[in-house]
Amino acid sequence: VSDYTGTDSKVIIPSAITYNGKTYKVTAIGDWAFEDCFDIDEITIPNSVTSIGRDAFMCCENLASIFIPNSVTSIGERAFYDCSSLTSIAIPDGVTSIGESAFECCENLTIFCEAKSKPRKWHANWNPDNRPVVWGGYIDIEI
Repeated sequence: VSDYTGTDSKVIIPSAITYNGKTYKVTAIGDWAFEDCFDIDEITIPNSVTSIGRDAFMCCENLASIFIPNSVTSIGERAFYDCSSLTSIAIPDGVTSIGESAFECCENLTIFCEAKSKPRKWHANWNPDNRPVVWGGYIDIEI
């Protein structure tokens, strides 16, 4: 998925897309895919997605709810930069890589990580604003 141009406030990313008569599995949210999508307040990512690209949801200032499935293994640099309406996010245990500043400028955010401690491949500066993190505490976020 890349360069979203819709105007819906609630987005459900499909697990497959048909293009020119062929069906393709959606395995990644591309770099800058939803950047500056101010109208979006809720996003659901399907189980087919394994990676969230850099700046994927950057400046989605009204994004208040996002579901990250267990299939996701990597979250790119600044993926959720300036998602100021996001109050909680649950990071599944399968996420082995998080890029630099992934949650920067998310001043209302509490991060719930299924992992008991920071995995080795998470960037040292993945949470530069030192947002609260609950390790080993996975919650169900209602969408």
